Amino acid sequence: MRTRQAIESEIRRLQAELERADLASDNQEPLVIAHAEFSDLIAHTTEKVKSVHQQLQFNPESAEIVMAGERMVLMRAKSLSYDFIQALRKSYEADQATADLLGFSILYDIGFILGKQDARSYQVNAKPKDYLEHLVAGPINFALSGWAKVEFLDGCVLSQDEQFFLKYNHYNTFEVDGWSKEKSETDNPICAWNAGYSCGWCEEIIGIPLSAVEITCEARSDDFCTFIMAPSSKIAEYVEQEKEKLQLKHEHFHPQHFQVKSFQEKLLHDDKLLNDALHSAKIGIWKYNLIDDTLYWSQQLYDIFEAPKNKPLTELNDYYYSCLEEVDQLQIQEKFNTLIRTGESYNIKHKIKTASGQIKWIDCTGHPVTNSQKQIIGVSGIVKEITSDIRELRDLDIFFNLSVDLQCIANDQGYFEKVSPSWCKLLGYSTEQLTTRPFTDFVHPDDLANTYKEMDQLNHGKLSVNFINRYITKDGKEVYISWNSTKDPINQLYYCTARDVTNDQIQREQLLSNLSEKDVLLREIHHRVKNNLQIISSLLSLQSGKNKRSKELNKLYLDSQNRIKSMAAIHELFYQSENLNRIDFSDYIKKLCVDLIHSFMGEKNQIQLDISVHEIYLNLDTAIPLGLIINEIVSNSLKHAFLDSEHGTIAITLENTSSGKYRMTISDDGQGMEIPENIDEMDSLGLTIITSLIEQLDGTYAIDSSELGTCYTILFQSQRG
Repeated sequence: MRTRQAIESEIRRLQAELERADLASDNQEPLVIAHAEFSDLIAHTTEKVKSVHQQLQFNPESAEIVMAGERMVLMRAKSLSYDFIQALRKSYEADQATADLLGFSILYDIGFILGKQDARSYQVNAKPKDYLEHLVAGPINFALSGWAKVEFLDGCVLSQDEQFFLKYNHYNTFEVDGWSKEKSETDNPICAWNAGYSCGWCEEIIGIPLSAVEITCEARSDDFCTFIMAPSSKIAEYVEQEKEKLQLKHEHFHPQHFQVKSFQEKLLHDDKLLNDALHSAKIGIWKYNLIDDTLYWSQQLYDIFEAPKNKPLTELNDYYYSCLEEVDQLQIQEKFNTLIRTGESYNIKHKIKTASGQIKWIDCTGHPVTNSQKQIIGVSGIVKEITSDIRELRDLDIFFNLSVDLQCIANDQGYFEKVSPSWCKLLGYSTEQLTTRPFTDFVHPDDLANTYKEMDQLNHGKLSVNFINRYITKDGKEVYISWNSTKDPINQLYYCTARDVTNDQIQREQLLSNLSEKDVLLREIHHRVKNNLQIISSLLSLQSGKNKRSKELNKLYLDSQNRIKSMAAIHELFYQSENLNRIDFSDYIKKLCVDLIHSFMGEKNQIQLDISVHEIYLNLDTAIPLGLIINEIVSNSLKHAFLDSEHGTIAITLENTSSGKYRMTISDDGQGMEIPENIDEMDSLGLTIITSLIEQLDGTYAIDSSELGTCYTILFQSQRG
């Protein structure tokens, strides 16, 4: 005969089975579509992933969303796809292809990193039994997180080696959804984030570099969003096979590390015969990879610079600059930056000092290396030692021809005696034209007075002058020239070294223009924030009017309105301020207190203000919490300190201390309040807000209250904006 305990145990077992049956019936469609052989694995893993997601907690009071002990954030899906790409296209109006490549690269990289990190987090939280369970958890997490639903297609190879291959569909991806709702057309696949995330998750598990490429996309009117994933060394081959199989014509976005590999292969491939010839001619080759920040030198270059044979590639750049004089370092860096920005090749001749103390002259060139999208991804060039040429040809002509600057010699009659070839290249005139006309003929008329002034200083004994003026080229363009000039008192000749700084001047003017535009934009932001806060305050006022019967509710409405107004007033002051980084807080305190007294006491109030605050400038990160603190304390005084009389005084001081902090006191002469020995025991929303805001300012406070009134003393640190 069965015991009662055994019967109860059997009942509990049957109930558990019924519950599992109900759960299975509620989930008729699996979260991941795959062959039937994986159904048990998917079902088992789904429950484990769900158990993690079921730990989701919303804590709006602390602005936290927590899942499995980790903080999460919510954001609009469209902002991670359509909105982001459109914003970049607007910034790159003249080059939409560059904007798309940049945008999709960023989205892919972000998704890739997050996928790897999430895979690691799942490993810690769920402890999958093997790599297959870990792998399947990715698309399940994908579906539960709102990214997309995944279907594994035929041909997948789930091995942990170079044979790994995935072909899969993503249904209802958030990226396609964003583009579809905007009815925006695209010629190329756009699900870069989805590709990056799934690739990051899988690479973390498989343990070898992987790449994922979207080959068809619903955003471009294909039937499905189809992806392939494989080792980075094989992905290009797979993409070409799929393009041929499906007869695809559009371009595909390739992950960044795939381009890096292609670039490195291109950069390091040298023809042996060419290397032998360059070595015989004592010409060295250098190559710089912008993507992974590596520098390559040929053996001949090591010999020219007398660099140690075992010098690591990562140290070559520093070693190179250590051999140069400071002026040459700046000049070469400027040329290099110009090449990266514009694609313009350069040729420089300069001196180096080797480790053995030898002085050598070298001729160095730099040329851009581009990828298939015509983007500059590296620089290559040659270096030839020309020390013997310099020593053999010592006259001034060689010096002028070697110089990359604008070298010239002028006489005191106002004519060029000699000019370097770079002058002809810059201005478009021949050497004869430049030396047979007064050089002032080429100076911009508006800069003649300043040019004569600088020459006059040299004539009166000044050793050298530095200034900038404008010259007019043969085709009428203006160029800015920076001068460093001196005069020989014996032969009365001016010796000048000049540089073309036109691009620098244009960039400086553009920068000033951009700063002005940003200033206007920031003012507009403050203005709009203030308006929006005022709208919220008005809405609260309307809602308060509809709940006149509830005094407590009306008090809450009034308190909320005053807090919002205190923040709106700060944004208004920032909008009106000459300096958008800070405001004079003394103006704000008086305005805030006057508004609060009017709000609580009406027009016939008898509350006096005693404000002792000199000019103290605070940034937004300090002004907002400090304004809310004043709002809470003054509101509390107006509500509780003057119950029997409308007469009274509220005093406020704010000053710097010797320790670099600020001290603020707020006091009233109304009836005091009872303060327990432990202030934390006080059950007051206002005090809770005050305490939280003071902590935000890295501050401390004290309260002193008696029948003569209440005084708050607050020490706080100005926050970095």
